[in-house]
Amino acid sequence: MLLSWNSLKILTPLALGFCSTFASTGLVAADEVNAVALSNGAVLKSYTSEYGGRHSSKWIALALIDGDPNNGWSSAKNQSAPNEFVFELAQEFSLTSFAFDITHAEESQYPGISARSVTVSVSSLGANTGYQDVYVGELELSEENKISLAQPVHGRWIKLVVNGNGGYAEYTELMEFAAFGTPQNVRQETGKYSGVYDTNWGRFYLNYDNGELSGCYDHDNGYFSGKSVGGLMNIEWHEDNNDNGTAALAITADGSQFSGLWYESAQLMGTWVGKFSADQSSRPACAPKIQQETKSQVSYSMDTYGRAKLYGIYFDFDSDVIKPESAKTLGEIQAWLIANPGQSVVFEGHTDSKGSDEYNRTLSGKRATAVKNWLASRGIPKSRLTSLGLGEAQPVAANTTENGRSLNRRVEMRVLN
Repeated sequence: MLLSWNSLKILTPLALGFCSTFASTGLVAADEVNAVALSNGAVLKSYTSEYGGRHSSKWIALALIDGDPNNGWSSAKNQSAPNEFVFELAQEFSLTSFAFDITHAEESQYPGISARSVTVSVSSLGANTGYQDVYVGELELSEENKISLAQPVHGRWIKLVVNGNGGYAEYTELMEFAAFGTPQNVRQETGKYSGVYDTNWGRFYLNYDNGELSGCYDHDNGYFSGKSVGGLMNIEWHEDNNDNGTAALAITADGSQFSGLWYESAQLMGTWVGKFSADQSSRPACAPKIQQETKSQVSYSMDTYGRAKLYGIYFDFDSDVIKPESAKTLGEIQAWLIANPGQSVVFEGHTDSKGSDEYNRTLSGKRATAVKNWLASRGIPKSRLTSLGLGEAQPVAANTTENGRSLNRRVEMRVLN
């Protein structure tokens, strides 16, 4: 990848020594991650404009960090520049490089629409203060632009400003933005909180405790629940008329804001973003249901819907050995089976689409069997337990991003009788 020296404004001391050529395999060290990826818990705090909206799966601001270069951001009409995006990382990072993808923008159809002039700033103090410019430059057309810093920059918040495009007046497009680095501390656990959130789908009531999220909204008696998986909340939602789906949400450590994507019938349908409301007095009518609920997520889903997505069961990569942090969810399953002695259940293993069909069916079957055996070893009669491996055959989200693949990697439990 070539970057013209004339296209770069070198910033000292942080950017001094920018390289003009990067091998695609040499940009990121083995222990570095994309700190600004939604799948790693980054929250989109604010943005200037987007062409799509809450119902859109394309040309939305969150597409900048969804990991899919075919699905990007476009400005709103006649707001081509400037456009600003602020991201809160899941923890403090030592950042070493940035990447921008404009290779899949609609440049051939709309010459000049690709983002060209950009500024990246980093702060350790807050979303609205303390920013230091670490890169100002011009992106090269038809290249995945990769910029390496001469010295690491520490920060928790990143501001990206798209200052201009190649001359197209109405819109600007950018497909992906990445910021690579290494975590500098242990990820701060989100505290216990509950309350009203103003979202792009109206007012919701959320309750978060010890890695579990539940909530509701008044439209069609909406209810959702989920568990923390890595830096993300994997959610299942239900509404009247058997409408249901999944969502992947990143939540700030203080619980003040979240941003994510929602899916139905395995298709990305749009965004779900919200902020803790300044007005906690006007609660959705469904709020008392959440406030008074004493059942576990497993019990609520099984009693209400006859099945549950068990996102709280964890396995290492390419393994059917259950990880210790699965104990809480497994205990909830055990408790429900003890409280419902007349019920028999099947555990269905599911994978994402990586790997062959046969491999995925085998692995998912082994994982479902591991759950069954865990329960049988703790006194649940084997006659009540069945396991099945379905592999990648029944996705609940698109497999094009890590967010979607994470939702697809799951064990489900459903009533047989």
